[in-house]
Amino acid sequence: MSVLEIMQSSRGKGKRPKVLTEEQRANLEEWKRINATLTLEKMVDGEPYIKLPYQYRAATSFDHEPPEFSRGFEFTQQELSNYAASNNIVLPQGARNLTIQMMVTSHITSLVGRPMTMDISTSGKLGVDHLLLTMYTNSGHDIPQEEIDKIIAWFKDEFNKEPRWYITDPLEGKHNFKIPERLIWGD
Repeated sequence: MSVLEIMQSSRGKGKRPKVLTEEQRANLEEWKRINATLTLEKMVDGEPYIKLPYQYRAATSFDHEPPEFSRGFEFTQQELSNYAASNNIVLPQGARNLTIQMMVTSHITSLVGRPMTMDISTSGKLGVDHLLLTMYTNSGHDIPQEEIDKIIAWFKDEFNKEPRWYITDPLEGKHNFKIPERLIWGD
């Protein structure tokens, strides 16, 4: 049984046995390896993620709440302005960045047929003039895979962009997202 399966089934009721079996030693090493990645610093270092590691996904079955990661497409403010101009999106005279972001996001949402949100990477990896058009977060989504595939194909055709995962809410002041050892021992 994998560490994740044990954690999901045990709900933290277990205690470390006095003598460990080979499988338990392997699970303990896997738990240590996973926990080494569960600090905000390590998560930021790996950003952006093409594929989000499973330990960065929320797991309510054993009270694991990592920061919010959003999967979406990154744009600079200049890219959004250029897109607005080349697609005849009429902007108010002297439009500021937020207005441009909202109007382009609304336009793209109407084209892909699915609501998308604007986010910024709170880790600072994207920079202040960057925006993330988000499809969904690591806490789950209700978008069928074929719709996700269509959205990704549209962005690839239109912008030559692939989706990436970024931290969009680091859970203010929290830097340690490690999983307690008691969760790996089962009942």
